[in-house]
Amino acid sequence: MIPPAGDVDAIAFWDALDRGTLLVTACSACGHRWLPPLATCPRCAARDVTLAPAAVSGSLYSWTVVHLAADPVYRADVPYTVGLVTLDDGSRLYGRVVGVERAELRDGLPLRVVVGRVDGRPIWIFEAA
Repeated sequence: MIPPAGDVDAIAFWDALDRGTLLVTACSACGHRWLPPLATCPRCAARDVTLAPAAVSGSLYSWTVVHLAADPVYRADVPYTVGLVTLDDGSRLYGRVVGVERAELRDGLPLRVVVGRVDGRPIWIFEAA
């Protein structure tokens, strides 16, 4: 698996994910929640941000089917689905959607976050709720 870049703003995020918890960054000024972790809010530019547990459920906003794996570790899985999911806390993130037939994919499909491992590294995936 292509390792995540060494980013000082993301160390706590990856450590928590390694322990099975997905975190999002939350702005104390405007309440916006987002990923990936950044030191400054992308909505209001405030620097008063903290990491908070992400919602573990959400709904499918959009998706694509990948036919050419960007990382060799996924080569045997093509074609696979990557979805943009709106979590119940308002944050959005991309991830693999597993255990859902392509014919069942639709806007608003309820999904839940599961933390798994690929090549020994933690990664979040989405499965049917």
